[in-house]
Amino acid sequence: MLKMGEIISINETQNNIKVKDSYDASTVDIPLNNILQLQIMPIIGDIVLYLNMQDKIFQIIKVWSIKNSELLRQGETPLRSGETQLTGILGQYIYLDRNGDIKFVDSSLLNEFELTIQGFIAKLKNFNITTYDGITIEVGKDLTFSRGKNTTATINDDGVELQHKNVSVIIDNNGTITIKGGKVQLGNQLYGDIVTSGPSGTYPFCPITGNPIMGSNKCKCEG
Repeated sequence: MLKMGEIISINETQNNIKVKDSYDASTVDIPLNNILQLQIMPIIGDIVLYLNMQDKIFQIIKVWSIKNSELLRQGETPLRSGETQLTGILGQYIYLDRNGDIKFVDSSLLNEFELTIQGFIAKLKNFNITTYDGITIEVGKDLTFSRGKNTTATINDDGVELQHKNVSVIIDNNGTITIKGGKVQLGNQLYGDIVTSGPSGTYPFCPITGNPIMGSNKCKCEG
């Protein structure tokens, strides 16, 4: 016999619901019997159509809500013929439109990404990817790439910084490049090491004339 009732309680652990019969007000516990491909947990107050075979076999046929919800697509953005939307109780949803696109949106409606024929489109407050190999990409106010604990590259409003162990390379917004580290190698070292001038430099004066070497006022090397 097919009967109708209202869900008055839910046992999530046992995956069953208690239904109050709409005809005689009796109550019965009914297993949800979710299938693997589609698993849902209804809400208290939902209406169910269920099968009762001699009070021995119970089966949920359909669950639906008779209450109006602000989460339902309506007004200027209703579902069109052939479209599907899966919505959570806080408003997050997955939307499959009839153009072949898929949209994923969280409950704040601030984070969303779409899979379209044009590719991948995302609007996110923060974005974070971590691989099993220890590579991390973080996108927020700054853009940061890192591998393990020793290597990090950061792009922010101040410029670009690459950090590897105790060595860093910084490019600021003025075009200044700063290299810090115990040993700096530029170019092919077969042509010689870098020397510095000035009183504390490695080459402060000319060994032939004895005249001091002023060096460059545009390029500075320390250490």
